[in-house]
Amino acid sequence: MTNDEEQEKLPHKQKTTLILSCILCLFAGAYLYSLILNITPIAALAQSLSLGGGPASRIQRKLLQSGKWMGTDWHLMPSTYLSQYHTAYFQLLLLMATAFLFYGLCALCIHFSPSSKRYAAGLIAAIWVLVICSALIAFYTPGMLSGDIYSYTIYGRLLGIHHANPYFVTPTAFPNDPAYVYVYWKNTTTIYGPVWTIISAALARLAGNTGPGFVHIFRLFAIAMYFLNTLLVMLIMRALGRSLRTIALSAFLYACNPLTVLEGCIGAHNDILMLTFVLLGVLFSIHTLKADTDARRFRAYALPIVAFSLAVLVKFTALALLAFFIIALFYKVLRAKISVTNRRYQWGHAILTLCCASLLAGATIIACYLPFWIGHSLAEIAYSFTSSPFANQVLNCLLYVLYGWNGEYPLSPTLHFLVEQKFWSTDMMIGMGVVGLLGVFILWRSQNIRAILLIVVALFAVFQLFTTWFFAWYPTILVGLIVLCLPVRASRIARALFVFVILFSLGVISLYYTPILTELHGQKAPFFNWLFFCGLAAFIAPVLISLLSLCFPVAKLHLQEEQS
Repeated sequence: MTNDEEQEKLPHKQKTTLILSCILCLFAGAYLYSLILNITPIAALAQSLSLGGGPASRIQRKLLQSGKWMGTDWHLMPSTYLSQYHTAYFQLLLLMATAFLFYGLCALCIHFSPSSKRYAAGLIAAIWVLVICSALIAFYTPGMLSGDIYSYTIYGRLLGIHHANPYFVTPTAFPNDPAYVYVYWKNTTTIYGPVWTIISAALARLAGNTGPGFVHIFRLFAIAMYFLNTLLVMLIMRALGRSLRTIALSAFLYACNPLTVLEGCIGAHNDILMLTFVLLGVLFSIHTLKADTDARRFRAYALPIVAFSLAVLVKFTALALLAFFIIALFYKVLRAKISVTNRRYQWGHAILTLCCASLLAGATIIACYLPFWIGHSLAEIAYSFTSSPFANQVLNCLLYVLYGWNGEYPLSPTLHFLVEQKFWSTDMMIGMGVVGLLGVFILWRSQNIRAILLIVVALFAVFQLFTTWFFAWYPTILVGLIVLCLPVRASRIARALFVFVILFSLGVISLYYTPILTELHGQKAPFFNWLFFCGLAAFIAPVLISLLSLCFPVAKLHLQEEQS
């Protein structure tokens, strides 16, 4: 191509880039406006569920005015209370779907944006603006859709204010505590790890004695972790050798996912802190699992082991990442000197490394639990782990949907096993066992962090599909992990898992519907069996569409996108 032809093409490229940038800004603005409008139904639902968190501030009242035009009662049911509740629910559903639509359109614009470093750097700056705006909207949202902040507060106050052990003392021991009236699970000890319990104690001491104070302090902490997680996603993708455009896309897909904003920032769930430690572990693991790293050295794997152990000490679900990292570490040391001329495995070094890594993880976990266990018997300690409310209950899962369906349209005796909790628990264990065994085999062939992440995402997906106790914020950890696997165009499995996670994070919005309120008033949900729709949208549709994505051919990536 001659210089004259290049000069003629340059204005055309600049014009295309300008148009794409304008479209991206338009979609981003629509996304933020959807989040602002969401404040109105969230506040209405929070009021219906007694999760308002106190009187609205001046800024909150102004934000609530933005959605006033939508109305508060669409007259969906005879009862005014139930009609307003269902109106708020459908508004939330529609607005979250709208936010996801513009979220997807923004992601497509980023994906097809110019690959120049200057433009990508501008994209990253724009994403940080979006992140800050989303965090501000979340902080000033009155109310929330879950009372977990109050649970964190009461257990934190048990330790930090009353100097009681929250693993053996329930909130009922202090009925005059100002947080007690907000708590639903009053007769249950804490189910979270000691790292979160200690942080909750520190935050509870800062929060004061009022409901708004509890909400604001825990939200501020969650938003700080939200910023840190976004930064860690960028650092991890950079350490993996991804292009600036892919780094920007990964950060956007995590930070601007509407479910992440709704439950990570507004709901302030401790999953966001667990993800922080997981991301730190992933960042440290990249160096450990490099081909030229001597993984036998203690300092090579100590940091990721400690980081993953701290994640477990927030919530036990991070245990899978810790286990698969240790397996990958074992394989890497075992096969360290394998070549065409040398076929001898390093069994001695591998077993020693496995033992040291496992002992370090165990010592970290036990050291944090030990101060809470001193003075209690083994039976009491075991009971503290098994007395959780979800051990024998069913909520917001496929089995819960089948319960509702069976109530209206009874299943035949041959299909009655579908509404038995034991059937679903057994299937979950079998499914996780199969994925775990496949993961062990995959790691034997490839000891890298991307393989670990894909295995863990698949394992968590099986757990969340078959568990009998599920909440809508559970997929936020999946979102934080799957974005680290970009690009996914060259792998059918990675692409299918990516499609599943994004659609799953959208579908679970339907699970905010609470049929108990309708049943208490002796009425049924409007239109049709709404629980069946919730199961279809939240669980069935993401699985079917992700399986369909396996049929499409894979693409070859540019060398720069494949580096890790």
